[in-house]
Amino acid sequence: TTRYSYALPLEMIYLTPLLSWKPYNIRDDAPQQVIADHGRRNGGSTADKAYNGTNFKFYYHTPVEFYSSGRVDKDPADTAKAGAGVLDKSGQVRMMSSSGVRIRTPEIEGVGVVRTRYPIMPVHGEGAPVWKELNAMKEMTMHMNRYASLFQERPGQMSSNGSATDLQGLLHFQMSLTHMDPPGEHNHDFYINSEELDELKRGVHIMVTSSLDMGHEHELELVYRRGRVKILRCDKLTACWDGHSMFPTEAKS
Repeated sequence: TTRYSYALPLEMIYLTPLLSWKPYNIRDDAPQQVIADHGRRNGGSTADKAYNGTNFKFYYHTPVEFYSSGRVDKDPADTAKAGAGVLDKSGQVRMMSSSGVRIRTPEIEGVGVVRTRYPIMPVHGEGAPVWKELNAMKEMTMHMNRYASLFQERPGQMSSNGSATDLQGLLHFQMSLTHMDPPGEHNHDFYINSEELDELKRGVHIMVTSSLDMGHEHELELVYRRGRVKILRCDKLTACWDGHSMFPTEAKS
């Protein structure tokens, strides 16, 4: 089976009144064979070489004198001609500039150069070592309890008034050891701070995530019952699926 991946370029485009401004009222629905006269007309400055009208593909409606320099410099990324002779309805040659979307317009008197196309740059960092390291750090920072076993030192937490609390303010709990196989003998740790303990004592339920052990962690709903912290639900279940007790023990440092 053949598989393909695609990279779709994205671009932001600003439209201007030049798209609809037609000061010489040049025909804009001429068939291509009429405009180019089967290849005999190429947009030159003489009556026999100027385009005979325009259409959406040959969209020349802005007079070149509209721009300060009186001429139009071509950007390599723009696909239209820099300027072209076009016959108006009376047969007079008008030197016209493309009215389509440009990367930058030529200099406009009193306005300057206007950029109308902006590429949306892709992110190429995905899969690179730095990208992996940053995402791993983000995951650990956002789920500290889950990855507590990976930290060399347990990071401090912030109190409600914005000041940092030291490690003494953190309460370390351990879930009971289980021998269920699978997943095998293991336990988990989780941490709460003193303010969270006070909330538990006031009857508030709080949610924490256990450390990652044996390839999994637990989402714990904690309550305070009969003078101790209790796990009310483990992964939304009233009994932990791999045999941990619903009464964790506080680890002593």
